[in-house]
This record gives sequence, structure tokens and C-alpha cells, in this order.
Amino acid sequence: QKALGDKVKNYNISDTLYGEGTINKAVINSNSFQFAINPVTREYNGTTAVSTDPNDAFARSFVNSHYLNLGLGDKNPEFTYTITSAEYTGTNAANAGGNKTVTYTIKADAVALDDYTIESGTTDIFTATNTASTITPRAIYASVTGPVSKIYDTTTAVKSGDTVLDGSSLIKLVDKDGKAGLLTSLDNSSITSTAAYDTANAGTGKTVNYTIALNSANAGNYTIYNLADKDNVSKSAISTLSTTDNTIEKYGLQLTVHDDVTKVYDGTTDVIAAKPLLSLADPLTADAGKVSLDTGYTAVYNSPNVSEAKTVTYDGLKLTGDAAGNYTLTDSTTGKTLANSTTTGLTDTQVTTGKGTITQYKLKDGDLNFSFNSITKEYDATDAVSYKGDSSGTAISHYINGATVNVNGKDQALVYDASSAQYGDDNDKGVNVGRHNVTFTVGLSGDNYDFSGLTSTAGYAKDAKGNYVITQDTIGDITKRKIYASLTNSPLDSAIVKTYDGEKTVLQNTTGKVTFRDGDLLTSKDGVTLDTTKIDAHYVDANAGVNKDVYYGVVLTGTAAGNYEI
Repeated sequence: QKALGDKVKNYNISDTLYGEGTINKAVINSNSFQFAINPVTREYNGTTAVSTDPNDAFARSFVNSHYLNLGLGDKNPEFTYTITSAEYTGTNAANAGGNKTVTYTIKADAVALDDYTIESGTTDIFTATNTASTITPRAIYASVTGPVSKIYDTTTAVKSGDTVLDGSSLIKLVDKDGKAGLLTSLDNSSITSTAAYDTANAGTGKTVNYTIALNSANAGNYTIYNLADKDNVSKSAISTLSTTDNTIEKYGLQLTVHDDVTKVYDGTTDVIAAKPLLSLADPLTADAGKVSLDTGYTAVYNSPNVSEAKTVTYDGLKLTGDAAGNYTLTDSTTGKTLANSTTTGLTDTQVTTGKGTITQYKLKDGDLNFSFNSITKEYDATDAVSYKGDSSGTAISHYINGATVNVNGKDQALVYDASSAQYGDDNDKGVNVGRHNVTFTVGLSGDNYDFSGLTSTAGYAKDAKGNYVITQDTIGDITKRKIYASLTNSPLDSAIVKTYDGEKTVLQNTTGKVTFRDGDLLTSKDGVTLDTTKIDAHYVDANAGVNKDVYYGVVLTGTAAGNYEI
């Protein structure tokens, strides 16, 4: 059709004719095969292989050209092939570095050579080498497995129990996928790190610094980053790590409480034994002379009383010295850390207890002292002291203002029981109105005292039950007893009548006209009665008249009559 040109439209082609020709196979030899590779770059993996499969896409991606040189320029045909090996070669071929040699070995596919005549001696196996290839260091990421803790030992070493730990056991290395970072099974790589606290002192929130390094044979094959920076595109390689959540616990120094602390009763809980009452174990050798027990602690009994005092509490315990902050106090018996003090003003201190005993104070004459309030009663025909008419021990105790015992120069309140008190003495019976000596008999009680040193000359004695009593003298008053007189109807006032006789005398019998309230007179005790012979009833005057006032004399009779006030 082309031969006919633009006149083709004027013709109909009735048939197409075919001829025959020959294309001879091209003759090729080993020099005809052209194969080249670009520089190869991959991350260190501990092997010399470019890829785990030499014929995979990654390995093929570095092939530059593959063709048969038939002298056709850019029309030379390519041939298909299989990569049988792709390896870094040379000294330390597996190690990271630049300008490394990579050799590819390929096999031409047989089908691709059907159009060629292969000269005798031509091989289908070919190699290509690149000497500008690279293995980059393997990126691995470091982290610390967790916070560490130890008991203070004067060093900065990181420990588990008594075993010193280096960073190798505490640093974890992973790849970008979280898998093992080191290829130890291939290259015997290992971490050679260190770990140390920033200071040796006890405390919480302490910093531990780690150095991170690999054994020298593999150091250049890895680049270590902080795991925390894994997704940071501008991350930098590291050789150290630090954590701040670590602890050095205080070292326990055993505190020994001395034997049973004893004192004689003095009314207080104070321990008067000379310090030291406690002893402290030696600190660690490096701290010799740098730790001691502060002697400002307190020591008190649980009770001031002999029968109750069983323990002594040692409070405000603390250590002093340059290294004191690294130690805490522990019980020498149990090994447990002593409790913290809860006493106000004793913060940051500890507390413990020990045995304590208080023995009785032996009283001697003159140790006891009594003082009295004003003592008074209304005449009752007895010598008994009474308070508001009550002479019981409880009642008469109101007259005792104070009772003290002098213990080692200090007055302490005395426990006592007032049993009785009497007015008078051998020369004064103490019954009648007036001022009298008063003698109190007081029972001494309390487990805190030993009364065996008291003598009878000082007023001490034992009662029927074997209890110690003391008599104490003072002064008291007996006032007159008030009694109240009144008139009866015997005789009736209307019966008091007479005819004017120039006298004031009442003529009727008036011995029954005057009386007292029941109980006013204590006749059964003192014999005092109304003297009816001295009633002496008389009119106000002798003149005649009605409704006249009549006066009656009221007189008592008996030796004790002077004790009454009518």
C-alpha cells in the first residue's frame, strides 16, 4: 500500500504475497556479556551477604546494566539472568565501613540465548564487582531495665545484695522493631558497660549513670541511640544513660538497750540514771568516727508509780555526725528498724523501749507535811471533829489543805486516808465551846513508800490491820450551839389573869409554858435542861389592863449550860 502512495484509493488489492528469508544466529562469546553493579549500601547484619536471598528485589536493585554487546550501540539486547551470589568480599567484609568490595555472580538464563551461537569455551556464569560499597552501622536502642536499689555501703557501686552489677546486666539493647539489638550469635558482640550512683549517700530519687559500650571488635558495627528518641528524626548517638528513680537505703545500725533501769520513787517518770543508757553498733569501716548517737534523747518511765512502772521509753533518738544521714537505728534483738517518733517536736527521730523498775522510797521522820484549813464546829457534846455535821473520814478531809511527802528534797503529793480527828488533849477534853488542840489520825497508803523507817516518837504507828497511821496536831474551834425557845399553850394565854395587886408577878403555874425544839438540847449527852424554877413569869408592869405582855425567863441548868446560845 505504501508503494501506491496517495493513489491507493484508486485500487483494490486482491491478494497478499509472502516470500522467505534467513536470519542467522549471532555469534557470541564470554566477552559479549556485559554486567555491572552500582555501589551497594545496606545496614550491618553480621554477614557478608548483600541480602538474605541474593536474587531478591533488594539485591537486584543494585544491578546497573546487563546486555549482550553485539555492536548495536543502545540497541544491544538485554539478557535475563539469575543472581547466584551477592557478597561483600575482602578483609573484614562483614564489618561496617565504606569503600567496600561487593561481588555479584550471575548465571545467564538458557532461554535467553536461543538466538545466539555460543563460541566454544564460552561460560554462562559471570561476575561483577563494585569497590565503593558501604555497610552502615546497625541502629540499636538502649534503655535501663528498671530502677535499682541497695543498702548504703559507702560506695557508688550498683549492687544486687552483695553482688556488684555493671551496666551489662542493666542495659537493654533492641532494634527498631523491639527485637534483640546485638547479633551476638553471628558476631559475638557484647556490651561492656558500667553503672554507678552519682553519690554514695543514702536517699531516694537518686541518679545512676550508665556508660554504654560494645566490645572493641564490634564497636564500629553498631550505633547506639536512646530508646526514648527512637522516633526522633534528629536523634544523636549516645554513650551514656542516666536514671533518677533509684534508691540507696539507709544502713541499719543496731541499738542496744542496757539492762533494767532502776530508780527510787521520786514522783516523776524521769529516768535519773546517768547516760548512756543505750549503746550503738559501729558503723561501716569507711565511716568510723563519723556517726554517733545523739545524747539529746529522752528516757521516761511509763508511770511514776512503783506498781505500774514496767518500761522505759527512749524517744527522740537520732544519729549525729558527717555520715549520720546514711544510717538508721535498728533493734539489736529483732533487727527491725525502730519506729519513727510521733511525739510533738521530735520529728525525724526514732523511738524504742526497754525495761524499767521503780522501787519504794523509804520514808523517815519529818518527810511528811500536813497543812490544815480553819477547823470549826458547833457544840455537839462530843470531841469529834465534824464537817457539816459529818465526822466521817471523807468529810473531815475537807479540813486538810495539803499533804506532801518530801522525796529527795522535792515535795510530792501524799496519798492518805483521814480516819478520825478529835478536839482536845490530855489536859483538855475538847468537848466544850472554845479553842482546842485538834488531833488528826491519818492512814498512810500508796505502793510508792516504804514506811518502815517511821518512828512512834514522830507520831507514827500501826493500826490493827498493820497499816501505818500518823497523828497530826492543829487548832480548832467549837462554837456555841444555837437553840430556839418558844411558848406553849400550857397554860393558855387567856388563863393568865389576876386582880390588880400592885405586883407584876404571874400567879398561875407556868413551868410548862416554855419549850425548845426537839433535838436542840443534848440532855442525854451533857445533862443540860431548862431550869423551870427560873421561868419567873411577870407582866410588863403592875397596872390593871387587858392583853398585857407577859415575860418568861429562859434559863438552862447543868454544868455544860454555857455551851448553848438561846
